[in-house]
Amino acid sequence: MNALEERLAEALNANVDHQLGARRPAPPFTPPIREKRRSPWVLPLTAAACVAAIVGGTVAASRLLAHHDQPVSHQPTKVVSSPAPVPTVRVSDARIAVPSRWTLRRLDSAGFGSSWCLLRVGAAARTCTISVRRITDAAAEDFDVDHPGIVGDPPQLLCGAEAAPRKETYGVRTFGGQSADWRRWDAHCARTGHSQRIEQWSDANVPTWVLVGTTIDGGSAMSAVMAYVAQHSQLPAPTRPARAMDRGVLRAVHQTATGVRIELDRTVLVRSEGTMRSVNDDTATYAYDVPRAIWSGAHVKTGQRVQLWTDGRTVRQLEPDLPTSS
Repeated sequence: MNALEERLAEALNANVDHQLGARRPAPPFTPPIREKRRSPWVLPLTAAACVAAIVGGTVAASRLLAHHDQPVSHQPTKVVSSPAPVPTVRVSDARIAVPSRWTLRRLDSAGFGSSWCLLRVGAAARTCTISVRRITDAAAEDFDVDHPGIVGDPPQLLCGAEAAPRKETYGVRTFGGQSADWRRWDAHCARTGHSQRIEQWSDANVPTWVLVGTTIDGGSAMSAVMAYVAQHSQLPAPTRPARAMDRGVLRAVHQTATGVRIELDRTVLVRSEGTMRSVNDDTATYAYDVPRAIWSGAHVKTGQRVQLWTDGRTVRQLEPDLPTSS
């Protein structure tokens, strides 16, 4: 890259900064800390320190009581009971919360990783409406936080010969202690009185976990179960700095020794009422490293909407993000 190209890139970056406003730094990546084994001599020293503290505290308390002229009235001790632990089931590197009278059953791989179905006790497997999925690295390029049903075409609620248009709500919530992209799509047919709900919680970090549900009618009951699972489960902390999938406005491009580092303002691709639109509610700017060959083949430029997939460190696929009618 020559000096003229560098000045041109800087000018383009500055123009996008002017259009999008001030940047906000993305939260730093903090890899999980493995617990270190204590040396065998640490525990005896700790025990000795505890004994000394107890003895010293007892002597101090007796001296304090001896100097009081008034008798001390003893109040009954209040016992605060802690809530019962929520039952969880270990699956892969996570613990998934299972509501009372529900069970977790392993499903066959559907091409995107490992899957478990959350079922009422005694229900048939074909009645599965809520599933928990761990997206593998090999299937990460098919994963999309903004796509109903993660991959492939979601089930449609038919209203006559046509699919009833879906209405989408979205936000950032917490799934298993990790930040998650939350999406919900609702469709209703006034002619038949039937409704459909698709809902998903996506932890797009690596490892990648997704909670997805689909139901005809009874959408609020399904949502209550999914909220319970999301709140009480325990997902592993991110082990790599980059998300498995992201999309947004390409804010800046900087040359590196092996390619480019791009800066992305995250957007949400909202599919609602038969149309798509790109919404920029996140003012943070996220950095991604793109190998030279992938950058050259992407044919994207600063200020354009893009979508990308990574292995958790480096971008493996980069392409324009062009919302169309749906």
